[in-house]
Amino acid sequence: MIITLRKQMWVYSHTTIDGRGARVILTGKPMILPEARNVILHNFQISGVRESDTIHIFSGTRQVWVDHVTSFDAKLGLVSVVQGATDVTISNCHLSNKNFNMLLGASDNDVIDQKLRVTVYRNWFKDSRQRMPHCRWGYCHVVNNYYTNWEYYAIGGRVHAKVYSESNVFYSGKRREITPWYHSHGPSFDTTSAIQSINDLFLNGATFHQFLDYGKLNRPRYRHHAKYPPVLSTSKVANLVKTCSGALHGRWVNACKRLR
Repeated sequence: MIITLRKQMWVYSHTTIDGRGARVILTGKPMILPEARNVILHNFQISGVRESDTIHIFSGTRQVWVDHVTSFDAKLGLVSVVQGATDVTISNCHLSNKNFNMLLGASDNDVIDQKLRVTVYRNWFKDSRQRMPHCRWGYCHVVNNYYTNWEYYAIGGRVHAKVYSESNVFYSGKRREITPWYHSHGPSFDTTSAIQSINDLFLNGATFHQFLDYGKLNRPRYRHHAKYPPVLSTSKVANLVKTCSGALHGRWVNACKRLR
């Protein structure tokens, strides 16, 4: 099922787009979530967007789950959560783009993003230059993701962002440094964010410079403990994420159920 969008696809409140049982590919135009709440985007591919991000979540949208989405080949980035959007989970996705990947908070001037809360969970960030994610102002919980072959940096933050990197696996290619704005880069780099690594695994020479000028971060505050994402040992992350990220079809559905 290949759907070539002639116009942007606007998704509003209380909507589920569920691609299970079919091989759904959206191409040509982005998916836009404005001022929405209670939205699930599940098990499809969106790619080939020449004007913006593939999935753009903005303008106060909240309570969104993006799960098992395959996305690549966009002019700007892939998934973005900006301009007052919050309470978003992006999980089990396969995300690869030549330059930008995931933007959480679009501008240093968007103080409204102080309320931003995003969970980035069990995604494969592959062959991208930067922003996996890049976070501004809010709290970004980055947990159990698999990173391969970033070119400039993998995780970044600005203007008092809080990035809690937990039990991720980083396998470096030509570029080894995961975070770009550590002190040896000079005074022109913004070091007001807090970026902390907890139980991450660094392979093939990967390095992670933490930003802790403003102290260590508290653990993410989910509604209650049962809502905290189940954290896998880093020894299991690469196999699970490489096998089970992105839109799943056929035998891979049952294979991933067994792995979990």
